[in-house]
Amino acid sequence: MFLVISMEYPQIKQVVGGGSKLLFLKRLFIFSSIFLLIFIVFINATIKSVENRSIKPFITDIGGRLLYTTIQLGKVSEKILNEGGIFDFGKGFFTGIWQFIVRFSDLFSNIILLYMWIKAIGWLSGKSFISDTSRWFLNYFIIAPGIFFTLQIFIFYVQ
Repeated sequence: MFLVISMEYPQIKQVVGGGSKLLFLKRLFIFSSIFLLIFIVFINATIKSVENRSIKPFITDIGGRLLYTTIQLGKVSEKILNEGGIFDFGKGFFTGIWQFIVRFSDLFSNIILLYMWIKAIGWLSGKSFISDTSRWFLNYFIIAPGIFFTLQIFIFYVQ
C-alpha cells in the first residue's frame, strides 16, 4: 500500500487498496441485514401458517407485510397492549415462551421492514431528480419518511 501526500489537499490519500476491506464489510453488513429481514419475515409467516395449518396465512402475511407495514405494526402493538404485555405465562411456561417468540418476531419484523422501506426510499431519492447523494440527511430523514408515510396513508384509505 502506497501513501501519497498531496500539496494541493493536505490530507493523506491511499492509492492502492484504498478501503477495499471497509467496502467489503459494508456490503457484507447490508447483505446480512437484508437477509436477516427476509429470514425473520419468512419465519414469522411460517409460524402463522403452522398455527393455522394452512398455506393461506403464509401468502397473506408475506404480501400484507410488504404493503401494510404501519397498519401491521399498529395491530401488533394494540394486541400486545390488549393482552397486557409481551409475556403471557398464564397458559403454561412453554406456551408463554412460544407466544413471546411469536409476538417478538412479529413486532421486530415490522420495525425492521419499516426501517428498510425508509432506507430504500432514501437511497432512491438520492439517485433521482429529487435530491443527490451528498444530501444524505435530507434524503433519509426528510424525503424518505415523508414519501413513505404518504404512501402508507394512501394505502390505508385504499384498503
